[in-house]
Amino acid sequence: MFFENKIAFKTGEDFYHKLQLVFNAIIALPLIPFALIYLDIQEGGEAVAFISAKLAFVLQWVLPALAGGMAYLGHQHHKHQLPTVFEAANLRAKLGHYYKIQLIKYLYFGAGLLISVAGYYLTRHNVFVVAFVFLLVLLSIGRPTLKKIIADLRLNKEEAEVLQEKEEIE
Repeated sequence: MFFENKIAFKTGEDFYHKLQLVFNAIIALPLIPFALIYLDIQEGGEAVAFISAKLAFVLQWVLPALAGGMAYLGHQHHKHQLPTVFEAANLRAKLGHYYKIQLIKYLYFGAGLLISVAGYYLTRHNVFVVAFVFLLVLLSIGRPTLKKIIADLRLNKEEAEVLQEKEEIE
């Protein structure tokens, strides 16, 4: 398990904040260029000159499907890898493996968001706004909360209290 010893966290709160930081970064990084492109379009900015109308038409279909496919792959990875967490020996190992699974899921969603931003930049078509917002909503539905982490990991009462009471993780 790659991340078990690589992620430094002393308490459940520390783990939670690190996971939240990654989640928020995955949202913020594509949001900044998206906002800049959106504002440019509102001021009358033109589409990229080297994209032909035919290519723009193709991209309007292919890139949203690719962005959605990335989100699907992230969800599938999460769904198939989550049961492996239950085999971990202790809470620290469970959290380390869960962090890795969540990170990969967030990276897939982030890639989908960046594909939407790139498509919006290249074509200026609103289908990419819809794809971007849709992916943000899907990602936000699965945002990390203590309740979700406890439920996903199926923690026993003692392990859940360690996370909730901000106790040090052994």
